[in-house]
Amino acid sequence: MRILIFGAHPDDCEWLAGGTMALYSHLGHQVKTVSLTNGDAGHNEMAGAPLARRRRDEAAAAAKNPGGRIDRT
Repeated sequence: MRILIFGAHPDDCEWLAGGTMALYSHLGHQVKTVSLTNGDAGHNEMAGAPLARRRRDEAAAAAKNPGGRIDRT
């Protein structure tokens, strides 16, 4: 199967469907994600380009480590 998961922000798919993504990927299916925004809003402490970079980096780290823990420092 080819599975496409949509999220509002760059890290939403990984946080909300990471287990499902890892499972189907492990079973040999192709899994991709789509972010509908760059993630530069919707946080209680950050906004703008720094937040967009943080979310992009978190999504990239999660994609490299399915099923693993990501240190959110």
